[in-house]
Amino acid sequence: MDVSQTIAIALQHHQAGNLLQAEQLYRSILEQEPEQVRALHLLGVIAFQTHHPDDAIALYQQVIAIEPDYVWVYNDLGTALRQQGDIETAIAAYQEAIALQPDFVHAHYNLGNAFREQGDMAAAITAYQQAIALNPEFTEAYYNLGGVLHDQGNLEEAIACYHTILTFNPGYVNAHWNLAIASLLLGDLTTGLAEFEWRWQLPEQPPRAFKEPLWDGSFWQGQRLLLHAEQGFGDTIQFSRYVPLVAQRAAQQGGQVIVECQPALMRLLAAMDGIDHLVPRDAPLPDFDVQAPLMSLPWLFGTTLDTIPADIPYLTAPSSPLLQRSPQARFHVGLVWAGNPERQSDGDRSCPLRYVQPILDISGVAVYSLQKGEAAAELKHLGIESKLLDLSSQLHDFADTAAIITQLDLVITVDTAVAHLAGALGHPVWVLLSHLPDWRWLLERNDSPWYPGMRLFRQPSPGDWQGVFEQVKEALQSVE
Repeated sequence: MDVSQTIAIALQHHQAGNLLQAEQLYRSILEQEPEQVRALHLLGVIAFQTHHPDDAIALYQQVIAIEPDYVWVYNDLGTALRQQGDIETAIAAYQEAIALQPDFVHAHYNLGNAFREQGDMAAAITAYQQAIALNPEFTEAYYNLGGVLHDQGNLEEAIACYHTILTFNPGYVNAHWNLAIASLLLGDLTTGLAEFEWRWQLPEQPPRAFKEPLWDGSFWQGQRLLLHAEQGFGDTIQFSRYVPLVAQRAAQQGGQVIVECQPALMRLLAAMDGIDHLVPRDAPLPDFDVQAPLMSLPWLFGTTLDTIPADIPYLTAPSSPLLQRSPQARFHVGLVWAGNPERQSDGDRSCPLRYVQPILDISGVAVYSLQKGEAAAELKHLGIESKLLDLSSQLHDFADTAAIITQLDLVITVDTAVAHLAGALGHPVWVLLSHLPDWRWLLERNDSPWYPGMRLFRQPSPGDWQGVFEQVKEALQSVE
């Protein structure tokens, strides 16, 4: 059996996932012909597939030393180098592949990925566009181009990319999901909320395994509806506003509304009208006939920007615990600077505590930390406990936090559950947002249709928290 036949058999094993057999055959070829570049290249591919990128790089470089014009190896070398964090050398490898073969579609695409990782978005866009020009139905190139445009705030262009993908790949889940987020950011709730229902197809967000069907918005006599929380605390607080509207429909047919929520929200939601049964998450559920996630209610109600149910307050706070107010201060402010670190976008929405300093030195203003979790420990690390009074020991659930909020003059918070809590209580709240925020805060406005009276402070440019706190300090001085 000659080399070409052995490689053909090895490739069959390789493509079938039988990597050990393929590797053995590639090595047997190299024992006969140590400079057989195809066997060396494919052996490098196996090394990369089995999580040995350094070995893969060494094999790819052997190929290049033997045959410098072996175009395919440069693309694979670039990918291995990217995994090792050597973006500059990876870019050079992709560019060499393109120089040898200008119509090498995947080299253009991978070059775009490398430029994106490097932060050169203009070059990434050019590379993705070149890949698309060579293959007009290249789904991943359109998707990543849309992602870069989205991150730059060019949402309409990003939406065009997602629509193009869906013309030739209508089931592409991530395109539907990104179309949802971009549309919602632009205020197109009709498109955005419909596309938002594709979230259940995302592998990281499987739906609850209920046998009962999804509620369609109507009630029949005696129907029992379960509304269940699905994501974060803030989501539950924001969309619990729909519970009274659901209850009105239920009452017309003698129906019942069951709400399942996170345990930390139980006391807070217990005072809400329209809930027949309130159940903590992971507790046994009463019998029900249909079910809906709370975050699907805006879609089921056909919500638009003009029809958002924004009757505030829709939550009430208990009377305790009591806040021990600083007697020297005339104005009392609660502060939250960090969200849940487990959330994917937390690095953008949370603010390093060091930027808070300007508002701690305003005469007559007392600032109280409502921060919970790991970030609360930053107070001691920075040695500012005397300027930022830590209330975390009093905050056992959101009802406690609500009680404290109502005794403050103002809450200043990044995009966390506390923002939604203060908004739902109808309490003065200023929300500090990243340059490209979560979809519910929309763009280029300093108010929120979800929470009348809320004031939004946006980063002037990506990552510019200093600019945000300069705005906040000026506003706080004028209010105080």
